[in-house]
Amino acid sequence: MSKKVLYWLPALSCMLLIFHLSSQPRFTATGEPIEDFLIFKMLHMIEYGVLATLIFYALYNTVAQKLTRTIRWSAVLAVLYAVSDELHQVYVPTRSGTIRDVLIDAVGIILALIIIRRYFAGRKRP
Repeated sequence: MSKKVLYWLPALSCMLLIFHLSSQPRFTATGEPIEDFLIFKMLHMIEYGVLATLIFYALYNTVAQKLTRTIRWSAVLAVLYAVSDELHQVYVPTRSGTIRDVLIDAVGIILALIIIRRYFAGRKRP
């Protein structure tokens, strides 16, 4: 297996996990609507922040480009996956796809990429 493929395995595994989780019927964590909403939306932000980080890792190690461009492409790919996930949920019983969830996912993506940007600020590519 090529080294480039290995760099993409974590991101692809994360995408498969997100797909699997969004294929499950809706459930509640606490039984309280407001608490469940907050818990699940925080999880949305975390899972898409992780995905954006893994996509960044793959791009950074497989495509020679400037940091800003790598971050932008990481954001674009992660948001596109968020959109596709919400479209997928439209066809899952008890689930629904919403633009609000894509926006919440985007917040997690942006926060993760801001952290990455700050981490790499002033560093040179190896």
